[in-house]
Amino acid sequence: MTCYDHMTITTVVQENSGLTIKECDFDELFRLLINVKLAITQSDTTDHLITDRLIKQEMENFLERRTLPVDGITHFLYLDRNIEFHDTPIPSGSPKSDARYYVWDNKTGLLLQKIPPYSKTSCNFHRITDESFHNVGGEVYICLPEEEKLLNGSYHVTPNQCHRLYTSSEPAINIILTNPPGLGISDHYHPKKCVRQLC
Repeated sequence: MTCYDHMTITTVVQENSGLTIKECDFDELFRLLINVKLAITQSDTTDHLITDRLIKQEMENFLERRTLPVDGITHFLYLDRNIEFHDTPIPSGSPKSDARYYVWDNKTGLLLQKIPPYSKTSCNFHRITDESFHNVGGEVYICLPEEEKLLNGSYHVTPNQCHRLYTSSEPAINIILTNPPGLGISDHYHPKKCVRQLC
C-alpha cells in the first residue's frame, strides 16, 4: 500500500453518456487520463504526487495545471488543454447572480463556479437542460421549491425545477455539469416569484 492509496481527487471524466463526476484515487486518475476534463484537489501532497507522476506520463499532452487560491485554501486544478480557464473569474451574465466562473465551457457543458461569502446565484430554471452541482470547497446551500439544504456532495436539477445556490460566511467552489451542453445562458429563465420566497 502506497502513501497515495487513499487520496481522493474530484475528477470530471468524459464517458459515452457525457460528463461524469468521479472521486478518484491516484492510480485511477492515470487510467482515466485521456478522458479527464478537469481534476481538483486541495492537498499540496497530492498535487506534488500528481505533478511528478503525470510529467513522466506526458501530462503536458493532456492536462494543464492551475492553482486556485480561495480564502486561504489553495485548490490544485488539472484541466483539459482545450478548455479555457479564466484567472479572474467571469460573471454569468445574470444581473441577480453573485457567482463568478473560472470555467464556462459550452462545448462540454462544464462550469467551475465561485460564490463569494453571503452571496447567491439568480433564482432560475431551465426548459431543456439538466444541471448537476458538486461542491468541492467551502459551504453552499441549494434552495428548491420543496426543500432547502446544504449541498453536501452532488445534486441533480431537472428541467423546469426552479433553484438557486447561496453561501453563508465562506466562499464556495462548485463544479456544474449541464446536459445537453451548448445551450449556456440561452436556456436560463427567471421566475417572477422566487423559489421559497428566498431569492
